[in-house]
Amino acid sequence: YNAEKFIESAVNSIMLQEEKDISIILINDGSTDLSGNICERLSSKYSNIKTLHISNRGAAKARNIGIDFVLRNNDKGYISFLDADDLWVGNTITKTLVREIIDFNPSIVGFSSLVSNPNASRVKILHQYSNENKIVEKYKFDDLYIKGTFAAHFYNIDLFRNENIRFNEKCRFNEDVIFSSKMLFFSEKFMFLDTFFITLPNHRLER
Repeated sequence: YNAEKFIESAVNSIMLQEEKDISIILINDGSTDLSGNICERLSSKYSNIKTLHISNRGAAKARNIGIDFVLRNNDKGYISFLDADDLWVGNTITKTLVREIIDFNPSIVGFSSLVSNPNASRVKILHQYSNENKIVEKYKFDDLYIKGTFAAHFYNIDLFRNENIRFNEKCRFNEDVIFSSKMLFFSEKFMFLDTFFITLPNHRLER
């Protein structure tokens, strides 16, 4: 919503990944600035980008509309979420990593995450997983909550389809926490990576 200053940078951070088989669904949540026009321009430029325009109904509804669109058009794969003012880090999604994910077929892939100020002159770790426990079965996973940000994770499309998991549109706060808890409850296998995948660059950092 009203992210004309950020949306193109967010999209570019995805397009720069080594793995190119990535579909991008842009949800214009009733923006009153030029966000919708920018989304349409990006959709026209790239065949893997689709823009959906809706009236302003909030982040949870926008994400749910995106989820339903993906389910209608895909039988397998993973879903991740990126706010318009956040970025994927460098070249994180490599072809080698994608092959590992396909081979193991985890319910959730968890990446490490960073937070920074807008010009990235100050950066701190939001959370970093350890590669010592890269692959974990549910019965060995005691810490049942998403660490860092929920957006630094890939969620197997089967979780959405089989368990009908969506964001709670009635929640005004912490809908991502409720969503993450449901995802973890129904997940069977996890892959955790110490690789930094997402940065939240438009946040104030405590000195």
